[in-house]
Amino acid sequence: PANALAWYDRYLIEAPAGAYASDTLGRKMMLLQRWKRRTEALSVAVEYLRRFPGGTYAKAARALIQAEKARP
Repeated sequence: PANALAWYDRYLIEAPAGAYASDTLGRKMMLLQRWKRRTEALSVAVEYLRRFPGGTYAKAARALIQAEKARP
């Protein structure tokens, strides 16, 4: 998983508007969430929705943000 995260970051640096940017950012968000790195996952979710509000991972990003807002 650490290698995947490094590759996601590299792609987003080298091709921030590339054909796979939406998927890369979404997968990065999911990986961070799975690793229990909530703060980072939330930051990526916010960025994802800003950049790709109708993207494949938009529903997951919204759910992550809503879950964080519901936390005590």
